[in-house]
Amino acid sequence: TFVDTVPPVIPTTGFLQICKVAGAGVAVGTNFAFNAAGNPIIVPAGPAPGGSCSPALVVPAGPAIITETLPTDTTLTAVTTLPSGLLVSSNLAAGMATVTVNAGGQTIVTFIDTLIPVVPTTGFLQICKVAGAGVAVGTNFTFSALGTTVTVPAGPAPGGSCSPALVAPAGAAVITETPSPGTVLTSVSTLPDGLLISSNLAAGTATVTINAGGQTIVTFLNTIIPVIPTTGLLQ
Repeated sequence: TFVDTVPPVIPTTGFLQICKVAGAGVAVGTNFAFNAAGNPIIVPAGPAPGGSCSPALVVPAGPAIITETLPTDTTLTAVTTLPSGLLVSSNLAAGMATVTVNAGGQTIVTFIDTLIPVVPTTGFLQICKVAGAGVAVGTNFTFSALGTTVTVPAGPAPGGSCSPALVAPAGAAVITETPSPGTVLTSVSTLPDGLLISSNLAAGTATVTINAGGQTIVTFLNTIIPVIPTTGLLQ
């Protein structure tokens, strides 16, 4: 007696599906380009957690390489697979991932991109003037800051009067007050505190820190130079 059976067909392919999640700052619907196991494909970013997915691609069983064309303003932050455990390796900086496609099975690969935050390179500088003892409110004082000449009228304490905010490169900024006859610079302060690097009251200069994206308010206080009499009375 001979018994014959048909040998089972072992599949040599599986299915690969690419999904895209719009991470922080990425607009839903933004198209992203991939090369998946040699197949070019466009996938629009969808809302978390599942995103939007491509049609299932028939690919050879085994390792499959997926490469994302990264836009200049985004970064790849995560790659996951479903079922889990099929991610062989990933290179987030290069936008690449290698996954396992099981024969006859389906591997879903999800890429998450976020918008690269823009780091500001400038901040704002505002110069304020307080009328100290003997200085009339409204007296104009001239400053040189960031290559710009600024005139600020002295205002009443404690805040004084302030110039418009100037756009300044982040880092150290030097402000120089033009000497005003009959007055002397007696103090320099900043808001927020701690941004005054140095000051030279006799020279009327101050160096302050401008934080990227922040505002530094520098307040100069002048007082009248007291007049020392050179004569007296004899009776």
